[in-house]
Amino acid sequence: MVYNSFVYLLLFLPAAVLLYHAIPSPVRFYVIPAASILFLSCFGPAGIFFVFADAAVLYLCTLFIGKKDEERKKACEGLDRKAKKAVRAQYDRKKARALKLGLILLFGILFATKYLEFFTGILNGILHAAGIQTIFTAPALPLPLGVSFYTLSGAGYLIDVYMGDSRPEKNFVKVFAFLCFFPTITEGPICRFGQLSETMFAGRRFSFEEFCAAVQRILFGLFQKVVLADQLGNLIREIFGNYGKYSGTAIAAGIILYTVQIYMDFCGCIHIAAGSAELFGIKLPENFRQPFFSQNVDEFWRRWHITLGAWLRDYVFYPVSLSRPLMELSKKLQGRIDPYYAALIPTSISLFAVWFSNGLWHGAQGKYIFYGLYYYLIMITGKLLTPLFRKFMPDEKDAGRGVRLFRILRTWLFVAAGMTIFRADTLRDAAAMLSGIFSRGAGLAGFGAAMSAAGITRIQLLMVFCGVLLMFVIGYYKERGTDIRQVIAARPLAVRYAVYLGLMAAIIVLGAYGTGFGANDFLYAKF
Repeated sequence: MVYNSFVYLLLFLPAAVLLYHAIPSPVRFYVIPAASILFLSCFGPAGIFFVFADAAVLYLCTLFIGKKDEERKKACEGLDRKAKKAVRAQYDRKKARALKLGLILLFGILFATKYLEFFTGILNGILHAAGIQTIFTAPALPLPLGVSFYTLSGAGYLIDVYMGDSRPEKNFVKVFAFLCFFPTITEGPICRFGQLSETMFAGRRFSFEEFCAAVQRILFGLFQKVVLADQLGNLIREIFGNYGKYSGTAIAAGIILYTVQIYMDFCGCIHIAAGSAELFGIKLPENFRQPFFSQNVDEFWRRWHITLGAWLRDYVFYPVSLSRPLMELSKKLQGRIDPYYAALIPTSISLFAVWFSNGLWHGAQGKYIFYGLYYYLIMITGKLLTPLFRKFMPDEKDAGRGVRLFRILRTWLFVAAGMTIFRADTLRDAAAMLSGIFSRGAGLAGFGAAMSAAGITRIQLLMVFCGVLLMFVIGYYKERGTDIRQVIAARPLAVRYAVYLGLMAAIIVLGAYGTGFGANDFLYAKF
């Protein structure tokens, strides 16, 4: 059962929402974990087992940390400053052990289910190169649905409790519901407990206005997914799978179309997830903010998969930056080299940790690690050359329309090249495709041949183009401060329902369904 299936949209979700609003407010939230267990059961028992194990780890470790905080406060009463410091250090050590144990268990489950086979293969390769014939075999463990997403959410909650930014939750069911909330478990967004709990456990009353807004968002996401992303699936598979047969123009078109497809697919899924959550009165954090209007790669990643970037910033970049070795390095560099580069060197080390983690998080393959480091190299190169650029190029806020357009197109090229690495089967294939753009000739004949092989017509491609253009216009106005959803909500009832019915008709009539389309596969779900 996936978000764009009839079972989810017409049976599961309506039944869960009706039951939720029919139950008294104080215990209403219990519907959420029950519905989430039912949702997870569709993907096998392993998903329920592992998320339950993670919830148990979180519950016990955060309760222990909270208990030590309370004991420390009582123990410090009436003591002088020196004695308080000693007592705090004693309890902080106990809290730190609980934090480390919890993180080891959380990431240990993630490693065992997602990365063990990958690193076992690397180890065997190293041993073979050294002339050692020992072969290690990784046990075949099932990959739980959403383990990459809820592991980060859980780790963030554990760290927040340790740092005192969040209070430990004493109701295990709430911790479990936070981890396995069915709209977020497949593709996120990656949520913070304190952020999500404000609405998840409030038992808010039914609101017809919020209901309409939620349905509108689900329809918008379905349009992006079913009408736009899925229509391109066969064509993209044909070009990426058989790029050696096609011209450079066809390869370039395939890369651009994949960049469009993954955005429509991922963003569409987030809209469906957020709309589903809003039916329960639950607000999810935004995960996209018009990323393709970015003027540089740094800005792109502040707008794309926002919750992942925020997690890596708060729980990887800042801890590494503030670690003792980097703080000492920063002090040593001050006064010895240019202040800009003295600050950049420690920052570059922290950014390496961020982008290595970003790449590895996406998948247990070398190409994903390279994908993360690709963006790291672009960003570091840009930061190294910033003093030079400042002499010749205006700041973003002072740049004219032509300069801004140039920067947006330049960012598009960098992102499209990155998406080639992300989508290609291997790094060798990605390199061959990128070089083939320039070496395999131009002309639209190759692209036409790819369309024929994929079974996509010019009408279908024109329809996708018009749909993407519509999304661009909506994004453009949102970039300028006009939210189309709010504009529609302010229109008369007849106009609103005309929009809703129009979206439904477009999804039903123009959507990609049937064998071969892969309409039920969300691209980011496997990560």
